[in-house]
Formats: sequence, C-alpha cells, structure tokens
Amino acid sequence: MKKMLVMIFAGAALILLLNFISAIAVNNVVINEIELNPNGTDSGNEWIELYNNEAIPVNLAGWYIINKDGENYTINGTINAESFYVLENMSGLDNTAQNISLFDNHGSLKDNTGILDDTFNSDETWQRIPDGTGSFVFREETKGIPNQPTIIQDKTSSPSCLVHEDIVKLNVSVSGFCIEKIVFSINDNGEWKNFTGINDIGEHYIYNLNTENLSSAGEFDWTVYSKDCFNRTEQDGIEEFYIFPTTELSINPSLPNGLNNWYVSEPEFTLTNSNATKKFYQWDSLTTYNYSAPFDLGDLPNGNKTGGILELNYWSNFSCKVENMQSKILKFDFTKPLIKDLQPENNEIIYNQKPIIYAYLDEVYQSNSGIGNETIRMFIDDNEVNATKTKSGILDYSVEYIPTSNLSFGNHSVKVNVSDNSGRYSQLSWKFEIKNPVSFNISVFSPTEIIYGEKGIVFNISSTNELNLLEYIDYSDSRPGWKKLCVYCSNYNKKKTFAKDGIHNITIKAIDLYKQTKEENILFSIDSKKPKIAKTLPGKNKETNGENFYVKYSEDNLKEIAVYLNSSGNITRINATGCNQSGKNKECYIDLDLSMYNGKNIEYWFVVSDYIREASSKSFRVFVDTTAPVLIVNNPKNNTIYLSDKVKFNLTSSESVTLGYFENSAYRKLCTNCDSYGKSLLKTIKFSEGGHNILIRAEDDAGNKDEETVGFIVE
Repeated sequence: MKKMLVMIFAGAALILLLNFISAIAVNNVVINEIELNPNGTDSGNEWIELYNNEAIPVNLAGWYIINKDGENYTINGTINAESFYVLENMSGLDNTAQNISLFDNHGSLKDNTGILDDTFNSDETWQRIPDGTGSFVFREETKGIPNQPTIIQDKTSSPSCLVHEDIVKLNVSVSGFCIEKIVFSINDNGEWKNFTGINDIGEHYIYNLNTENLSSAGEFDWTVYSKDCFNRTEQDGIEEFYIFPTTELSINPSLPNGLNNWYVSEPEFTLTNSNATKKFYQWDSLTTYNYSAPFDLGDLPNGNKTGGILELNYWSNFSCKVENMQSKILKFDFTKPLIKDLQPENNEIIYNQKPIIYAYLDEVYQSNSGIGNETIRMFIDDNEVNATKTKSGILDYSVEYIPTSNLSFGNHSVKVNVSDNSGRYSQLSWKFEIKNPVSFNISVFSPTEIIYGEKGIVFNISSTNELNLLEYIDYSDSRPGWKKLCVYCSNYNKKKTFAKDGIHNITIKAIDLYKQTKEENILFSIDSKKPKIAKTLPGKNKETNGENFYVKYSEDNLKEIAVYLNSSGNITRINATGCNQSGKNKECYIDLDLSMYNGKNIEYWFVVSDYIREASSKSFRVFVDTTAPVLIVNNPKNNTIYLSDKVKFNLTSSESVTLGYFENSAYRKLCTNCDSYGKSLLKTIKFSEGGHNILIRAEDDAGNKDEETVGFIVE
C-alpha cells in the first residue's frame, strides 16, 4: 500500500506538493544530509542523515524512507533532541533526479528533499544549512555533525590607545551550531597565551585583558578559536594591537644605603620611556615638573632637603593619551640625632650628690626615621648605667638616670650614645662638678594656719641662704601650678591676693644657689564675706506666743545664730542650736519660751555669725501672749444623732479668736475676731448623712489655741 501511494503521486505535481510540505516541516524530524554518490563504490556506502528539531527525543520505530523508485528503507532507533540520526550502509540511491521522502510510523509524510543530482563521485553531499530548517546545499560532507560552518567575524580590540597597565577589551562575533568555547589567543613574545572568552549578548564574546599580565609593551598579534560540542575547532585571521610601555623609574643607588629602607644620602632619579612625548614628576602631589634630565631632591616642597617619608609621583604623555600616575614611597634621613637639654649642664657646679642626669634625644625633623630605643646608652664616669628611656612624641626619646647612692664630691663625666632607625649615629660627652653645699633654712612668718577675713594675705618669708627661687603652689586651685615669689633673694614680704574664699592648702618652696630645696606646707582659710540677713519673723507689732521665730540668711562659713530679747532694758541671748547650715538663702526656725513676758511688749533681733564677723537684723517690737483661749462647744453635742442634715452650732471663747473646724483634714473657717458663733444668732451647718468626727479650734492672734473633738451622726 505504501509503494502504491508513492507511485500514484509521482511526477512534477507530487514534487511541488512535497516541497511545500517540506518547507513547513519544522519543529520535527527532517532529512538533513544525503550522500548519493560517495567516493568509490556506491553500493553499501550511501547514507541519509536525519535531524530532530524538537526539544525532546523522538522514537523512530516504524518510520521509513522512500526513494524516487519507490524503494523503502526502514528506520529503527531513537533520535535525541536537537540531534542527528544517520541511516548508513544504504544502496539503490540514483545519482540523478533523486527524490527522497520521510514518513512516520503512521505513514504521514514528514519531509521531502525535492530533485537532487550528485555526479561527482566525491565526499560532497546535499545538506541543509542551517541544520533542520535551511535549503539543501551541495558541499563537503558533515555526517553526524552540524552542517553549517562556524563563522568568526568582527574581531576588534578597544581602546585603540593602550599603556602597559590598561585593560584591553577583545571582541568577536561567533555564529555556529552548539558553540561550547571561545578562546582569545595572544602572541606574547613568541608564546601564544590563551584566554577563555565570556558570552556577552547573543553571538558576541569578549575578554578583558589586563595588559600588565603581558610580559612587555609593544605590538601584539591575536586571533580567536571556537570549539563546538562535536569538538570541531575553527580559527579566524590575525589581528594586532599596540601597547605603550609604562614609564620606568630608576634610582641611584638602586637600594637605600641606610637601615630599614632609609636613604641616608641624596639619591638621583631617572625617568625612562622611549614612546613618551613628555615626562612629568611631582613630590607629594604638589608642584608638577617637566622631566628633562636626572634629578635629585632639589624640587622638594619649600626646597626642604632635611629628609622624611615622601611620595614621588611620575607619568608620561603619549601621542594618544596620558599615562596613569605611578607612585613610589621613599624614606630619607639626612640628619643624625641631636643630644641636647643636658642636665647637669656642661661644666656646671652642683651641690647634690644624687643629681638628675638627663639628656633629650631629638630627631630634629619630625619626618625622620626615629630613635631606636635599644641603641640608647648612658655612661657615668665611663661606666654604663641602667638609665630610664622615655619616648617623647613619635620619634624622640629622653634618657635619665638618678644615682642610687651618693656620687663623690669632685668632677664627673657623662657620655650618651644613640642611633636612629636609619643607622645614623650620635655621641656626646660632658662634665659637671659636685661641691659640698652650705645648708640653709627658711622661716615662714605669714601666712599662718588661721582664718583670714580678706583675700589679700601677706607672705612674710626669710632664708638663711641667698635663694635662686622662692615660689608657692595652692593645691586648692582648680588647676594648681607653681607661682614665683622672687628670684635671687633672701626674704620676701608682700601681699598676695587669692581668688576665692575657703580652705587653702599651700606649699612654699625655696631653692638656693646650690639647688638645695626646702619646703613648708601651710593650711589656712579665707572668709571675706560678712553674713547677710534677708528676713525675720514675726513682723513688727505682731502678737506671738514664742513659736516659729524665723530668720532667712546667707553665710558660707556659719558659726552660730542667736536671738536677742529686750524687755525694759533687760537683754537676753538665746542660741538657735538647731540652725547650723552654711550657704545661700538658708532658713532657720526656733521656738522660744516667752511665758515670763506674757502680756508684755518686747523687742527681738537675730544675730548671724561666722568665725570673723557677725550681722544683726533689725529689731522688731512684738506683744507676747502665751495664754490660750478657752473654747466651749455647746452644740453640736458629742455622740448625738441628728435627724436633720442642718446641724446647729453654738460656740463661745474666752477671748477674741478665729473659730473653725477640721473634718478629714479639710478646714472650714467660721468667724474671725469673734468670741462666739451661733450663740446670739442661730447658726446651722449642713452635713451629709452618716457619721462625722470634727475638730473645732479657737486660735488667737498670738497662735495660742484650744481644740475640742466632737462626734455625731446625721440621719
């Protein structure tokens, strides 16, 4: 039936139909390559290649091929996704006017080649380009592998101007079947170095090459290789790019001639670049200089050739670009350490057998290499001593030695050796003489340990020896420091003013011409402010029973407070023993027993005293009343039940008072300057239902009072 179907549709009409069907047969299995006339014997050497356009494998069991003569070729096996299947060892394919058709297992036509001729008896075949979708082309056979060639084109490099420090971007476009790897190959001084390209977009591949990875500057050939999944390799033509050399710096001497990479003599610098149009340099990113010949440190900032850690920047201009700046850090130390500030000074006569022996080791310039701690050595009378070495700042040191036992009277020598970190060495020797001094004493007549009433204090001091310096320090100051009284003197008698009141802890120090020292410590106080009284109570012509006498005062060094009472010329003084607070705007309350003055007028005043002076308040005349009023509560009555919420009040007092009552700490005033309430005129007060417990009080103007508690119920 299959052969009859093919014969019925033979001829031109069938070919046109099959070509149409073939043109639309995509995304399926198609005829991809045909060998009609192989080199040599045709029989058994003919073959047909299929290609699967699908993304999944296809089972070819039951599929078959029919040639133009109606001969049927059965296919067995599976063709993988987007892969090839070759039907080999075939015979019977005509070399001219051949037409091949592909049918699936259902007998459906899947593809047709159209009319093909091959009369060359060679390795050339008919093949679709591109695989699976293209038209048939007669070219060199590619059995089992892709038909379309790998095309490498559009090779470029950028930028066009390069220095041997730049990144050169290599670009290429590669099209082909299942490209697996793109390699950029560069001829570096006769050695081809390979770098794997990176897929950028689509068929575009790049590689960013750091030119510093190449052995030198100059002209470089490069090409591109491709490799597909069938291990086929293609290579395109040769391109080239040029790299300018970076500027070279040479230094004479080439290596630092001091220790720890420090130059201890001035070197010479040379810049080399044969491709440069101009060369430049600068120190520490300051002034830029054109390079014309080897240079030294003459162009240092401000012409400073003392040394230090400096940055030399240098670069070149080329015809097409400016080189990136290169930098080198260099260390220079042209000055040896200075040994100074000697103590004792050279040839000095001293009178202390345990003197401080000291020297400061100065690196002079604060960018030099710095003192090496382990290089510092001190010798006293040619014997090395265990001196204390103290770092000063970043670079300098001091060295100090205090003898543990007395040095002998007479001449002594000191020698100090030191090296800095660059290896520069210094040594200094000096002498001093120790003589037996004449002892001395000082006498401090003033200040003494007392309280002074003013800030100006007389300093009266004398010495048995001529003094080189007389000074004092007040440790009570916020920032204590020594203050000079006199120099080259034997006595001092002048007033010194202190800034604040209070305790002053001072030390007076005398240093004689032999540098012997005497000290004396003195503790004294200053109270220069008189007490102040701001207010007193009770007021003028008020009545009082002696309670709550009051004074408001200011005094930083309070000694005592007293109240004075004057009755007909008889004055009584009473100490306010509970008032002892010093400070500003303090308050004092005191209760006095004035029963002996009951019914009389008296005068009173307060006296506030410190340890030097006192202040008195104004005196006020007051009337003394120590007799309490007598309160009689006629109504309400205690333990009574009232059937109305309006309770009658009937109160009487033995004298004119203020009448009122308390309930639950709340006070209600009933009347003032009265001796009764509700006696002659009925008075009622409304209370809520329930129990009530009230405190009724009668209080006169002097503060004397009588009270009575009454409890009752309102229903």
